Amino acid sequence: EIDEEVRIAGSPGVTLGRELVIKSTGQVRISGMAIGPGARLNILAGAKLDITDCEFRGAEPVRVEGQLKARRTVFRDCQDACISGQGGDVHIEQSSFVGGAVGIDLATCPLIPLQTSPVLDLAGNTFVGFATAIQVGLSCERPTNIVHQTFYRNTVAISYEGGQQHVLQNNIFSEQTVPVFGCEDPSLFLVRSNHALHANTIAGCLSGDPGVIYFAPRFAAPSAGDFRLIYGSPLIDAAPAITALDLNGPAPDLFFGTGPDYGGRETY
Repeated sequence: EIDEEVRIAGSPGVTLGRELVIKSTGQVRISGMAIGPGARLNILAGAKLDITDCEFRGAEPVRVEGQLKARRTVFRDCQDACISGQGGDVHIEQSSFVGGAVGIDLATCPLIPLQTSPVLDLAGNTFVGFATAIQVGLSCERPTNIVHQTFYRNTVAISYEGGQQHVLQNNIFSEQTVPVFGCEDPSLFLVRSNHALHANTIAGCLSGDPGVIYFAPRFAAPSAGDFRLIYGSPLIDAAPAITALDLNGPAPDLFFGTGPDYGGRETY
């Protein structure tokens, strides 16, 4: 149990395989850590956990009742779900989710009076090989913000069963069976536009949205997990800019080139 601010930094050959219960209302940071089978992270209500440059492999779901922030982290072969939202806030950027049943499962997120921030805030991530990459459950009432993601070869990229005022913008959906379930009612969305669709079995309710384009993304090496776009891709520098959204991480400026790329990886 961690009930005060602390930083846990990994070193070569060390894998976390135990349970951590995060209780601290101050920032708890885990960086450079391998997190393997048997590991379980529980972030209790009011607690905060910041994960940077880590790799989860075969770990149990990160249970989020408080606040989770993850950057440049890989979630691979998760047991059941990689992240289980249990009413807390989830912020993920420049990370990768690879293989499994569900990438992020928002099981419950009750509406908070006077709270308008999204329960799920995603920017610059990739999701590959899931039955359902992102699941917004019936008991989730809050908005989600899903921008600049690359979804590749999932059965379903996103399933919206609950929530409201969702933002879905500037993503790549390539080779899904169904890119999105539950988007038939446009009133559930604040913004839904500018999708890049390629080789999905069914385009579904996204096909009539503003700014939809149909091009092969031309990924650098998808089998190796490299979802940058190669020279000549029509998706480079082509997405509309989202104010103040940093897609470059520690690099200068908000993006490379004259505009942001579609999807979860900026090409340099």
